[in-house]
Amino acid sequence: MQQPEDKRKEEVTFSQKVENFILKFKKQLLAGAGVIVAALIIFGIVTAVQSRRLEEYTIRTEQAQQLFQEYQEADEDQRPALAEELQSELDEIIDGINDYPALRALMISGELAYQQDRLEDAKDYFLTAAEQFSSSYLAPVAYMNAAVISEELEQLEQAIEYYQRIVDSYADEFQGVSRALLNIGRLHEAQNDTDGAVRAYQQLTSDFENTEWANLAQTRLLQIQIDM
Repeated sequence: MQQPEDKRKEEVTFSQKVENFILKFKKQLLAGAGVIVAALIIFGIVTAVQSRRLEEYTIRTEQAQQLFQEYQEADEDQRPALAEELQSELDEIIDGINDYPALRALMISGELAYQQDRLEDAKDYFLTAAEQFSSSYLAPVAYMNAAVISEELEQLEQAIEYYQRIVDSYADEFQGVSRALLNIGRLHEAQNDTDGAVRAYQQLTSDFENTEWANLAQTRLLQIQIDM
């Protein structure tokens, strides 16, 4: 059995070893703590810079929105210069930050291009917004705009694709899903694809019964049956 005195000696020896280790590697230990502290400071600085940057671009986006309002209200002879100034600012926002201000800048760019009858450009802006910010509440709106423009360009297959993306990805969060389904059915009818139209109309009447769009879909289904 180990004597108490021997045990105390072992404890003292162990304590000395720990103390000696700390003294020997004091610089290294302090350096390690310093690295951690430095990393935390850098993280705080980066976070603060990102926050200020986001605030700056948010303000710039608000100003761009105001400039777009001025463009809409301006006389025809004033619009070209305003549009050039606006698009330059929007491009800087889009290129400068990958956050909500860029999404808004893309949406404004799409609206501006649409009002200028640059339909392909408008569609591209809306698609970029939808794909780059797919989790945003504006993504299905952007897809809807891209689909509508595709219809105007008589690109019916693309329009169906964009409407379908809304149905597949945003059914639980976007109120326009029922309208998208009706448009899918309508476009399939325009292409003489009765089966595709029926599938879309049936999904609409099943998932969104007792809505205006479902009533329209039911009417189309009855007409299709009559015509068959």
